[in-house]
Amino acid sequence: MFKELYYDFINNNKKLILLYLIAIALTFPLKNFGMSKLYGKLFASIKKNNLSNGFYLNFTSVTSFPNIIFLLLFTWFIIIIANFIKKYLQSFIYPKLTAHIRKELFSKTLNKYEKNYKNLMVGKEIGMMVEFANQSKNVADIFSKYWIPLFISLVVIKSYMLINYPKLFIPI
Repeated sequence: MFKELYYDFINNNKKLILLYLIAIALTFPLKNFGMSKLYGKLFASIKKNNLSNGFYLNFTSVTSFPNIIFLLLFTWFIIIIANFIKKYLQSFIYPKLTAHIRKELFSKTLNKYEKNYKNLMVGKEIGMMVEFANQSKNVADIFSKYWIPLFISLVVIKSYMLINYPKLFIPI
C-alpha cells in the first residue's frame, strides 16, 4: 500500500520534490546556524569598535562592521527567497499528494467491491478516504517542518564537529 500511495507519487514528482528538499536544505541551516554565526561576528566587530570606516564596504576584510551587515542582509535575502520557493512548491505538492492518495484509494475501493456494490457504504468510505488523504498531507507537512530540518541540522552539526573539533566528534 505504501508503494501505491507514496512511492509512486514521489517517483512521478521527482523534480518538484527535489527542488522542495533543496529549499528546505537552504532555509534551515542558513537560518539557524549561518545567521547566529554572523550575529556573533557582528557583535564581536561592535565590541572591537570596528566602526571607524563608516558604512563603506571594505572588500579586503570580512570582519568589518559594514561587510557583516551586508552579509546579514544578503543571508536574510537568501532565506526569504528559499522560504518563498518552499511555500510555492508546497502549493503544488500538497494538492497533488492528496489528489493522488484519493484517486488510489478510490480505485482500490472500486476494485474491492467490483462484484458486490450492495455492501459498499459510500458515505463512510468517501469520508475515510478524504480524512486519510488530509492526514497524510499533515504528516508530510510535519516531516517537512520538523524531521527533515532536524536531520539536516544533525548532519551539519556532526560535519562541523568533525571538521573543526575531530577529538570531540562522536559518531551517531
